[in-house]
Amino acid sequence: MLEHHSAIEPPDDSQDPDAALADLWRRLAAQNWDAPLIVTTTVQLFESLFSNRPGKCGKLHRLAGSVIVLNEVQTLPTHLLTPLLSGLRTLTENFGVTVVLCTATQPAFAGESPVLKGFPTVTPVIADPAPHFAALRRVTYRVETDTPWNWARVAGEMRTAQKNKWSSLCIVNTRRQALFSLGYYHHKAAKRKDIAERPAAKKQAGTLALDLSESLADALAASEPAETGKSDAA
Repeated sequence: MLEHHSAIEPPDDSQDPDAALADLWRRLAAQNWDAPLIVTTTVQLFESLFSNRPGKCGKLHRLAGSVIVLNEVQTLPTHLLTPLLSGLRTLTENFGVTVVLCTATQPAFAGESPVLKGFPTVTPVIADPAPHFAALRRVTYRVETDTPWNWARVAGEMRTAQKNKWSSLCIVNTRRQALFSLGYYHHKAAKRKDIAERPAAKKQAGTLALDLSESLADALAASEPAETGKSDAA
């Protein structure tokens, strides 16, 4: 296996002849991907595919008849999808290449539309995934959009979950909303230290853990929240 990406570090011990030999092989093999299994980046792959420099093009003959596994394919830049998919189609149609698209959110790369020409056919790796989803199902979703929720209802739902020995997760968007939801639940403001330590302590004691989360990484960076008052509907 050959790893060809920027995270590769040279051996620390330059006196070790085996490490030095392995590093020499890696550098030489990386010039034309002379290995049965290549671990590289998407950028390295497409730069080699579209480059006009001999150093980059020297790898292309190794792609014929290969299997290319693209991970997180939904992250391909949308403004470059037309040439990228065109290059991949050329490999699959003329050079016996199989392209495996790995993603949890499969983009619409099959067929042709007025804005994008994808692959003529896309074959799922698992022909019938429904039984697998059913066997691994752990969550039941209930979406309620008819009546807006206020903080009192959010707190009531979390108290009900606690009474039934369930864990609950309240996800909000701002620090103010997080403090309101926590304030309604506990009927008083809590310090950041309490917010951070309460779930861990309860888990260690084997009791219910109430988790409060936000999409903002520093949402609870305030040293001490103020007493909560009235709020708008959630």
